[in-house]
Amino acid sequence: MSDRYEGRPFLRLLECFVLWSVGQLPMEQAARLEEMAPKLAVVYGTSGSWQNLVVSEMEFSEGISEALRGMWERTVDNAGDALDIDPEIWAQQVVDSNFT
Repeated sequence: MSDRYEGRPFLRLLECFVLWSVGQLPMEQAARLEEMAPKLAVVYGTSGSWQNLVVSEMEFSEGISEALRGMWERTVDNAGDALDIDPEIWAQQVVDSNFT
């Protein structure tokens, strides 16, 4: 586990939510999160998918995924080449700038 997440495991869930919202969450990571969802629900005292858990914990409004997609699309448009953008770094920056 990276020092970034030490003592802050929810931070990674939040970044994964951002990546999922913009279609950049790797399939393997998505599968692991789906498997973990029941355990996460117990830990956070909720039910449903891991995405619902993040939305509930962060008290996000209904259109958060669409808003994140819009941010991603603007970033890609401004970069000129999506290959120049590391989705992981972008998600970390979004989380750091907007949610922590």
